Amino acid sequence: MRRGTADAALERPQLQLALAVSAVLACGLLAATAVSTAAASAGVATENAASVARGSIDSSVLSTDGSALGIAANNLAALALLAAGAPVLGSLTLVGIALIGIGVGVSAASVVAALGAAETIARIAPYIVFEAAAVLLAAIAGLLPTAHAVTAWLRTGRQPGRAYADGLGYGLRLTAAAALLVVLGALIESICVARGA
Repeated sequence: MRRGTADAALERPQLQLALAVSAVLACGLLAATAVSTAAASAGVATENAASVARGSIDSSVLSTDGSALGIAANNLAALALLAAGAPVLGSLTLVGIALIGIGVGVSAASVVAALGAAETIARIAPYIVFEAAAVLLAAIAGLLPTAHAVTAWLRTGRQPGRAYADGLGYGLRLTAAAALLVVLGALIESICVARGA
């Protein structure tokens, strides 16, 4: 077996483990932050929905750019924050996960309070899968180099610096896939916004 093939065979299990660790950490932190924030803001969201319905609050100030370009720009900025953690031991990714989780939690509580759960799901279903997958891929990309360095070092004694560099390369591929998903999700969301769905 050639040296390059042997290295690839040794690296594959460590990379798979690092991907799994990164995915569990990213999903767990994002879900925990979003759910706890939604629960904490549910009362305020309900009061705000009632105020908007009575005309006491001008909801037009809450509207954002519903064009595909505007949606993609906002979502790509979030992905950039998540993926930017890759070269700094995942620290920015952890901050990004917390911020996005808080935003998702508050937004979800507000929209569900205003529209109800069934209507909310019906409105976001066409595009939320793409956007959620993109966020998770970018978060995994931001955590992957550190997870890969640690798992490779613990399991095989491999130099963490080399494994970290390899993780950066894989993270860049995940980030590119996440960006494509964001663009697709933004196109679908802009169509839904234009239709008033």
